[in-house]
Amino acid sequence: SYEGFDLSAFFYGVAGKDVINYTRWWTDYYASFQGGKSKRALYDAWSPTNKTGTLPIIENSSNFSNQQVPSSALMENGSYLRLKSLILGYTLPKAATSKLGIDRLRIYAQGANLFTITKYTGLDPEFIGSDTAFGIDYGNYPNQKQFLFGINVTF
Repeated sequence: SYEGFDLSAFFYGVAGKDVINYTRWWTDYYASFQGGKSKRALYDAWSPTNKTGTLPIIENSSNFSNQQVPSSALMENGSYLRLKSLILGYTLPKAATSKLGIDRLRIYAQGANLFTITKYTGLDPEFIGSDTAFGIDYGNYPNQKQFLFGINVTF
């Protein structure tokens, strides 16, 4: 607080989190999407001519090498730091509000989920998962940025 202004920030983060980005399976491996493979899958998959590829071989049929089996190629670092909330407020001087019978009048603006620092390539590293799929990101709606404005009045 300083001369009627107040500022608060809430940061939230996780370190050392491993996530299976299962949404990449649909773009990198799924056999039915022959024309919709990601550039990553086309250029970074192992093949007889690309023996330094970091992804498993891409094949057009379901088999043990890349279809319906867990693969460490989908595992990513899910560590992140997010600014969950930032609030800036201003409380009007009591001399200006007491004539109106108001003890305290504060106006504020709040931003939520303003930025996230992460190397995770999925939509949102802060996903919940489920009891049977903990740590697997099947595709979720990311936390949206929000902007709120308000007034606090005390009589």
